Amino acid sequence: GNLRHEVVELSQNLEPDPVPNQKGKDYQLAARQRVGAMPETTTYIAFPTVMDMVITSSMLTAAVVGYVLDGHHGLIVVMSLIAIWWIMTDLIKVYRFSQGQDPETPVAAGAGLPLRPKLPVQWFGLSLALQSLGLLAQLICGWTVLAGCSLMFFYGGCDLICHLWYYSGTLAENFSMATQTVAMAFIVLAFVITGPATSWGYWDLGRWGATFWVLVCALLGLVAGKLGLDLLGVKATPQGERKPLTIKNSEP
Repeated sequence: GNLRHEVVELSQNLEPDPVPNQKGKDYQLAARQRVGAMPETTTYIAFPTVMDMVITSSMLTAAVVGYVLDGHHGLIVVMSLIAIWWIMTDLIKVYRFSQGQDPETPVAAGAGLPLRPKLPVQWFGLSLALQSLGLLAQLICGWTVLAGCSLMFFYGGCDLICHLWYYSGTLAENFSMATQTVAMAFIVLAFVITGPATSWGYWDLGRWGATFWVLVCALLGLVAGKLGLDLLGVKATPQGERKPLTIKNSEP
């Protein structure tokens, strides 16, 4: 009897421990189930889509060509045209909301791209106000510093924090979705730096004084954008969710 008892205890001691890292494996399984349409072998690469690269490259190329052809005035033309295009897309979203539809529709391009959050119409109203103020300040009044601060507050601040903080990917993946925003912020900064040294549009701040306040506005935009999105009830898309490969599989 004692021998059998010892054998039982020995067999219990030899039983394998629970599966190591079970909690982590359960989490990975749950993540795969959330994106069930995506195969397990999918590799997520933090690179922008072809369309993003084409648009971003076109924006920067147009800015360089504009500066080569007509200096600061050429940059103003290019920046204004891009901002007007941005404003038109926001107007379409506001119109969709006025018709009882969601402001944005899912766009399926590429595989494994981070999902964007659902933004309220007030966000696009803010976008319209800041971009319109920037364009009017420059095109009507010639106030370079006010135009730069307003546009950088949105592009280099509010819109950038929306991409980095509220999309569903890692920081690198989310940044890859913000290439157009970063390109526009770069164009705005170049527009401010290349202004005439004696330009009264600098408000006696000088070229580098104006540049300093434009960069400060970018930082303020990051903070204000984060606070504004939180007040509007925007939630960051759960990390790990990805955009489907085809329109057929995209969310309604």
